Amino acid sequence: MKKHQREIILVDQFQINRTQFLVKSKDIYFLDPSELFSRIDWRRFEEDVCVTNIVYGELFEALVINNKTLVCYWPNLNFPDDNWLELSVHFKEAKIKTRIIYPDFTSNEKLDSASPVQKIWKSFLLFLMESLCEDIKMNDFLEEIAILKCGNDSILLFKLKQNGISKYSYVQFPDEGFHLDNRDVHLKEIGVNFPHMFSSFEQLLEKLILEIDVNSYQTSFLDRTLEKRYFNTILKNCSSKNLIESWVRNYSLN
Repeated sequence: MKKHQREIILVDQFQINRTQFLVKSKDIYFLDPSELFSRIDWRRFEEDVCVTNIVYGELFEALVINNKTLVCYWPNLNFPDDNWLELSVHFKEAKIKTRIIYPDFTSNEKLDSASPVQKIWKSFLLFLMESLCEDIKMNDFLEEIAILKCGNDSILLFKLKQNGISKYSYVQFPDEGFHLDNRDVHLKEIGVNFPHMFSSFEQLLEKLILEIDVNSYQTSFLDRTLEKRYFNTILKNCSSKNLIESWVRNYSLN
């Protein structure tokens, strides 16, 4: 996946003053308790998984897909506390740039640090940020290889590289709505956990050949360095009169 510097701005505003941020940039996603509560009762996130799914879906799309900056409420009272220390560890591991802005407020503009609402919000936000950071770390290790398409069936081939070691895998999308530009969303929606990992690209293809009729799929390669290896492996493992036609149809000489 494409790597970029992500940023999260924490402010001590239960109802965020958006004007001060929009003047500087339009690519901002705001997450404040007041506005969010007008759309969904986030206090019920532990009871209703739909609450978490809806809010996290919006958050993931904004930060990971659309590369927006997140501005969200985090109370300054009793700062730093254990929740903040845990949050900062997640940000560091996911290589997220963090800024903290604490405007001056009178005492009646802040919530009591022991208020139930504030405690629920901090727990909810901590849960969202932990999940987001884990997904960002996973996405940053992913490198797309190719998309295979046949009718409504799409298959994404990809490489995972961690600690200098490359592993290969694929995920199948039996959905005509799959689009390459939204692959991150699709991976998240189906909850991919990559059950089959292979030590080489050829091992991946040999497994794939057993699962599908690869000659019936059209290919679109994002990593051109593996395109020739793809067709060489098919030629070695398949005996099909349509192979040459498939090669001519799909292989780019560029």
